[in-house]
This record gives sequence, structure tokens and C-alpha cells, in this order.
Amino acid sequence: MKVIKTIRPGELGARRFEQRFGKRLCAVCYRESPCGKKIFTTVELIIDEREKPATGTSLAAVNTYRKAEPVAVCVGYEEQAMRRLIKQSGGRWSKTGKAWVMGHASRECDNARPGASHSGGSG
Repeated sequence: MKVIKTIRPGELGARRFEQRFGKRLCAVCYRESPCGKKIFTTVELIIDEREKPATGTSLAAVNTYRKAEPVAVCVGYEEQAMRRLIKQSGGRWSKTGKAWVMGHASRECDNARPGASHSGGSG
């Protein structure tokens, strides 16, 4: 789609989107459809913010550190197969958090969660 016009926050035409999205708004774009019969209005938003790594720090090092951070995983009491997978991956039950705690690196069992149904087979 071809961009016809881009409007920055504070300019006319962007005010209603500023009211809706606030400081997350970066731009409002008007685009023409490939056939040329329609006009689309799109917005560019900031959806995530994090610290920039220090100069000389590789992204691989940052990602390795993030993977080592513990995460809480909520699993229903009846999901015994999932609880077994979490235990096998090194996850531990937190009494205070009332959730399973495991590292990002051990989350391969997240991919084993096919919705809410689990068969009771060996895993």
C-alpha cells in the first residue's frame, strides 16, 4: 500500500488518535489500496520500551541474561501432564507466588501445551 500522507502527533488530523493512544502515538498514515479505490488510516504506536544495552555489550549476552531470569507460569491443578513437564524442566512451585517458577531457557514445554487438552500418556 502506498503512503499518501504521514501526520505526526500534534498536527491536525492526529488529534483524535492522540486522545485515544496518548504518548504511545508516533504517526498517523493515510494509505491507498493497491487498486486505488480505498483509503486506509493506519497508526504507528510504541508498544514496548526497554533499556538499550551498554556500548560494547552484545545482544547475545543480553538475551542469555534474559533467558536466565525466572518466570512464573500458571498451570491449572488438573493439568498433571503439564506440571510433570515443568518439574522435568527444572521448574519449582512457589508457595508465596502460587505459581510454577522456571527459567526462560526451560520453557520448551510451553510449546508442548496444545490448548487445554492433555492426554495422560507418558511424556
